[in-house]
Amino acid sequence: MFNLKNQVAVITGASSGLGMQMARCFAKQRADLVILARRVELPEELKKELESDGVRRKL
Repeated sequence: MFNLKNQVAVITGASSGLGMQMARCFAKQRADLVILARRVELPEELKKELESDGVRRKL
């Protein structure tokens, strides 16, 4: 695909649908993510999922 390592991706609408899937794909490409959504609890769940999968590095 392409290399997003050391790049920052800002993803809106990350609580569901396309935004959530984009966050997962960008995380697999090693991008640093900023995930935004109107509902606070869903991006927190996504963050935990991505960190537990080990696809997003910790800064």
